[in-house]
Amino acid sequence: MKRLIVSALLMLAVSSGFAAEVAKLVIPFPPGGPFDRLGRVLADALGAELGGTVIVENRAGANGSIAASYVEKSPNGEKTMFLVSPGVVTIGPALYKNLPFDPVKGFKPVMMVATSTAVAVTANPTLRNAAAVINQLKAKPQSLTAGSSGVGSSSHFSIEMFNEASGQSLLHIPYKGAAEVIKDVVGQRVDLFFGDLPGVLPLITGGRLTVVGVIAPKRAAELPDVPTMDEQGLRGIVPIGWYGLLVPANAPADRVQALNETITRVLAKPDVRQRFDALGASPAPSTVKEFAEFLERDRQFWADFVKRRNITAPAN
Repeated sequence: MKRLIVSALLMLAVSSGFAAEVAKLVIPFPPGGPFDRLGRVLADALGAELGGTVIVENRAGANGSIAASYVEKSPNGEKTMFLVSPGVVTIGPALYKNLPFDPVKGFKPVMMVATSTAVAVTANPTLRNAAAVINQLKAKPQSLTAGSSGVGSSSHFSIEMFNEASGQSLLHIPYKGAAEVIKDVVGQRVDLFFGDLPGVLPLITGGRLTVVGVIAPKRAAELPDVPTMDEQGLRGIVPIGWYGLLVPANAPADRVQALNETITRVLAKPDVRQRFDALGASPAPSTVKEFAEFLERDRQFWADFVKRRNITAPAN
């Protein structure tokens, strides 16, 4: 009986009823970045909760399309989970018209996992706040660079929102993941990075990066002295940072519900919350229905933003 319960909760068991075997959590970005670190915390906690093994599989590239296509085509949805961000399933579809996967019909939503505060950071000592960035851009347009984890990523669209709110234009440089761009910002090869706090918090506390502004309705608990972009006069830069979980469309609905309930229980554990907090992320479990409705609203928001800003996907 215990084996059957574990199988139902984690969606890992074979039809013969043997004990849970290996499942995978697919990450659409390279190892070492903020997304990867949070995913590994989730995989460890989920495996420990149910006595199984959840392997993290990084399939980076094309702003998550490679991973999404892989997960969508997975023949056994009961053993494949997909940790996603808005760039993969809500921003990307607004920007790219011919994706190699169906962001709506190809998956079943499981839940929102966590939210995180976003920040704009730099290692450039002259860029201590938003005003310093804007003043330099006014004096010399496009003289400052801002790296992102890819065209259509959350970090890319944070740059676009900054440009819209400030009336200026940062020069966007897309990378294949956050880890690479953060490295170049620290090395002052790129001026700015707009990204989730989990990926840069250790570099901030270590004095290697300075926060230009917080992208959130209120100041971050970890950075109480750093004003938000809104406090600095930049309206309309909305928070984007969230992490959600999908499974392939062929996963049975009852297993999806069981997985939702299991992860909700995992996210309530004090040690898991502490590990998330250390990454600058806050557990934010939702129901399956709530997450499905959220995804629909978010897709529409970014479709409107892309149209308003006349953002186009790069030519292949």
